[in-house]
Amino acid sequence: MTGSLTVMFIRHAEQPDGAWPGTGFTDDGIADERSLVIRGWQRAGAWTTLFGAGLNPTDYPAPTTIFAVDPTAAAGDGPSKCSAETIDPLAERLGVVPVTTFGAQQTEEVAVALAASDGVVLVCWERKAILGGIIPALLRGQLISVLPSDWDGERFDVVLRFDRRVPGEPWRFRALYPRLLQGDSAVPIDDMGWPGGGEGPDDAPEEAEGEYASAPVDAPAEGISALAGDPATGSGKF
Repeated sequence: MTGSLTVMFIRHAEQPDGAWPGTGFTDDGIADERSLVIRGWQRAGAWTTLFGAGLNPTDYPAPTTIFAVDPTAAAGDGPSKCSAETIDPLAERLGVVPVTTFGAQQTEEVAVALAASDGVVLVCWERKAILGGIIPALLRGQLISVLPSDWDGERFDVVLRFDRRVPGEPWRFRALYPRLLQGDSAVPIDDMGWPGGGEGPDDAPEEAEGEYASAPVDAPAEGISALAGDPATGSGKF
């Protein structure tokens, strides 16, 4: 462990019983209440483009290691496949074998594994466990005033990024809002979900500022192989 480390957190993509309608489906199209809804699979493809096509490697570098919740581990009302499904297309594109050995609540163990890593790491987990477990364990008492204390339940469009140049150095933090899908927002998440305690985007200012500033991606209109099964990615399975 001698190199720099970047850790980026995203939450699993949209799942059943949320704001987006429809049942969950496996990547084979089989109905499954533990899997992503159609909007979630669209987001999985969008993350694949963002992190896997080199569109903005400064803000969104391709991960060399990817962590996701063990899809077979029971937690709460049962195991969820959503985290693994969210990153599977990206992992396949990059040729990275995801680390799926930890259950959703094994946050301390995940933080230890992250601290022992180097390079670029992407973590796809549950929002409450990210903010309430993994990040505090990773920071080890370091205070970051602009770190959100809550994550709105209907926000799936956020990247929380932490950087350090050498082990033991304080973490630098940025919240990024790439706005990949229609309806995504550059409004920061904060301790009330929306700035000023509003209940939705109509209550929020139009632009984010400071360390919460969004980093929009200007993707070219054509020529991008985004999903597993596209010509540049190999297999025909999504």
